Amino acid sequence: MTKYELNTETVLIQGRTLRIGGFLWLGFSASGIEFTTSAEHVAVEVCAIAENQPVSENAYLALILDHNLEGMRKIRTRRGTYTYEILRNPDRVPVTVSLIKLSEARNDKVGLGRLLADSPVVPAPAAHRKLLFIGDSLTAGYGIDGSDFDGKVLHRPEEYQFSTGNENPLYAYPMAAARLLNARVQLVCWSGDGIISQWIDPPSDVPVTTDLLPAIYSYTDRTTENVVRIHLGSRGMRDENGAPLTRKDMERWDPARYVPDAIVLNAGTNDVSFTKGIPVRERHFTQNYAHFIERLKTDYPEAKILVVYGLMEQTLMDPAREAAVLSDVEFLPLPLMNPAVDGIGCGGHPSRKTHEKTGRLIAGKLADMLGEERTADTQD
Repeated sequence: MTKYELNTETVLIQGRTLRIGGFLWLGFSASGIEFTTSAEHVAVEVCAIAENQPVSENAYLALILDHNLEGMRKIRTRRGTYTYEILRNPDRVPVTVSLIKLSEARNDKVGLGRLLADSPVVPAPAAHRKLLFIGDSLTAGYGIDGSDFDGKVLHRPEEYQFSTGNENPLYAYPMAAARLLNARVQLVCWSGDGIISQWIDPPSDVPVTTDLLPAIYSYTDRTTENVVRIHLGSRGMRDENGAPLTRKDMERWDPARYVPDAIVLNAGTNDVSFTKGIPVRERHFTQNYAHFIERLKTDYPEAKILVVYGLMEQTLMDPAREAAVLSDVEFLPLPLMNPAVDGIGCGGHPSRKTHEKTGRLIAGKLADMLGEERTADTQD
């Protein structure tokens, strides 16, 4: 078996990633690698680290062959460093292998080491069109692989116990839209996050302003980088220059690394827990949202920008629309999910069917914005 380093000569790297301690650390949801090979056997080195936070749970990877989502194999990673067999191909037919992180950056951290294969591996072809989606749990596909339905009884969302096993961004609306547009996708998403506050429990009236969407966007993935550096540094590992792996200034995201043709923003669903219909807070939301949009326009002056809102609730629909108007970008209202017709995911979140419908709606709007012809699947 030959060992192959993960670089642009061997794999297509998807999403935001970090190189620390000899591993390619997968950042936000749907980050990963894709490659093509005729090897009979392929394995990969995987390092998983616990986040040590209450919401933390083992990270999941999706193993997909030839882009067949229905044949997806979900891998629940073990904490520590292990080698996982990911391909048995006795006929040695050419196959495209995708290894994509399903769980969020806020949970266990996952790094990929070298590939071990008995034939060469080469990068999978990359789609020309590029999309960037920024948002919260809706963008991450929270709860999409589970259901709150028990027969005809719908459990209360607040009783749901989070599980990383129920997250799946590959069936969420960003990836659904991207497949219809034959586009690459980068996600920057964090469940419970917002523009001026994270989700706060109903009795509270104090916003949680740490790691808001504009802040996490600024870094490649500072949460993952911080945890990995502390964990590996405590075990004596060193960086590529031989220096100790210690905490340092986190890596700022360089917009030139991935230049999207279009950006889709979906924020506000969690801010509602703080704004509570209070006009001054809603104005604060609008102003900060518009400021964030202007920053994205500076980073990506050629990109089309689409603000969407709705799906789970519509409280901040008008303030979100106003932010789009102030920044002179497009706005698309999303219809509320309909659990009676389309089912529902865990924690009161949308089902796979709802995400599919939303993906078609967004893909149609993006096609118009990008000057592309709509297909039968992207009609309103």
